[in-house]
Amino acid sequence: MKKMLSLMLTVVLSLSLFAGCAKSTNDNSKLKIVTTVFSCYDWTREILGDEIENAELTYLLNNGIDLHSYQPTSGDLLSIAKSNLFVYVGGESEEWVSNVLKSNKDINSLKIMDVLKDSVLEEEVVEGMQTPEKEGKEEEEPEYDEHIWTSLRNASAACDEICNQLCKIDGKNADKYKKNNKTYKQKLINLFNQYSEVVEKADTKTIIVADRFPFRYLVEDFGINYYAAFVGCSSESNASYETTNFLSKKLIDENLSCVIVLDGSDKKIAKQVITGSKLDNIKILELNSMQTATVKGKKGDATYLSIAQSNLEVLKEALVKRG
Repeated sequence: MKKMLSLMLTVVLSLSLFAGCAKSTNDNSKLKIVTTVFSCYDWTREILGDEIENAELTYLLNNGIDLHSYQPTSGDLLSIAKSNLFVYVGGESEEWVSNVLKSNKDINSLKIMDVLKDSVLEEEVVEGMQTPEKEGKEEEEPEYDEHIWTSLRNASAACDEICNQLCKIDGKNADKYKKNNKTYKQKLINLFNQYSEVVEKADTKTIIVADRFPFRYLVEDFGINYYAAFVGCSSESNASYETTNFLSKKLIDENLSCVIVLDGSDKKIAKQVITGSKLDNIKILELNSMQTATVKGKKGDATYLSIAQSNLEVLKEALVKRG
């Protein structure tokens, strides 16, 4: 989703005011780390471990802000400029970051999509999917899927580099960060194995998502087939008759028992798909896109792992054929 030119101008002008504010990694104040999406925040939190008490970890998309519509405030820009490390994904929804970094070259940043390199996939349009209208020549360039965090493999690779960066800026605690990272990565491996087992034993390896589809990396990891209404970054909210009718037929043909929507969905499209299929007892299940979560710094807060575990339970139910 493209940011408006006026926003870009605001970012550039704002950052020019903050140039030179970047904190030295040698000062004795708390380590200042800024992240955009929830996954980057939580991975960093896990690697910091107990040292989070000696750090200021800022999560820009807190309180349920959507990645695709987020616009940085002047306070956000100041936090980035003063940080020791700024961690972001680097996809289409974060194009504003490039202007921030151009305006203040002292910012120490980590772009996760650069870390993943060849593991980054282009957005995919599958059969029956409603495609967005093209907006001229700029749309001819490849559009890469920014929802990299839905892959547990990507999470592991991202954590390694976050750990490396923390070790560089806070060498005295490097051993702690490495130990925390090793422990956390084992949890990621364990959960990956659970996913593999569920998919291997499933009745079907096909899902229908009557919504946007930000799970490209998830299904690639485990060989799951999918049909969906829109691509992951689509701004569409109303599906055409052709799209819902196609999904209704697939629901019948694949003998599926569920239709999936994203967290926060009004389920309107899912209900249209089910009505069109004329099938009874079709469930609507909710998969969490994992892009954002509200964090209050309490013990009961959601974590990347807890959301991924909940998604596994949803997937387990979705991969069951009708009786």
